[in-house]
Amino acid sequence: MNIKSVIVLLLLACILAGCSLENGGQKKIILDYDNETDIATLDEQALSDDIDRLNCPSEILKNMSAVYVMDSLQAENIVGLVRYNNGRYYSVTKVEGGRYLFLLFESNGKEYYAADGILVSKLADKSLSDEIAVGMTKEEIVSKDPSAYVDTDYSYHRFNDKSIMKVHYIEENGAYVVSEFGFLDGQLSVLDYLTEEDFGKIS
Repeated sequence: MNIKSVIVLLLLACILAGCSLENGGQKKIILDYDNETDIATLDEQALSDDIDRLNCPSEILKNMSAVYVMDSLQAENIVGLVRYNNGRYYSVTKVEGGRYLFLLFESNGKEYYAADGILVSKLADKSLSDEIAVGMTKEEIVSKDPSAYVDTDYSYHRFNDKSIMKVHYIEENGAYVVSEFGFLDGQLSVLDYLTEEDFGKIS
């Protein structure tokens, strides 16, 4: 048996045993995934606090004390279908009201954890960004983007060109109004990794 055959056999043995492979100096955990199932055929889940909590952009998730691990999310039946595209894993959960929870995962070499999430029915058209102006109320903006991530003094909006805008608000006369806004560059986004079929369901 030549050296090439030995290397191939060792690699196959490692994969079959569920081993981690080195990739650019970091361990890559190999997961089972399904890129064939039409997500429209998935069983619909009721919206829960846990699902709503995962509707969270990476800028927020990375600063949370809680870490949402894929194994735990699978055990809680929040994560069912896992996809693999453009070198990353993401999950899709069909949620009542014609929405999908998409979660992008990163690995620390031992487990996968949620790094970006969006609960979305339809992405806002990019033209909405042209309508946003200082002084507008939060209610005005959010009413035009039902898939926005909204907190007290800011909101995040993802558009159908995959760009992300963050809007800041200040309180004036009992209402929250826009103080500043802008697009985020280099933001980790699950939208960048969706298959064409999945992206087509929400764009």
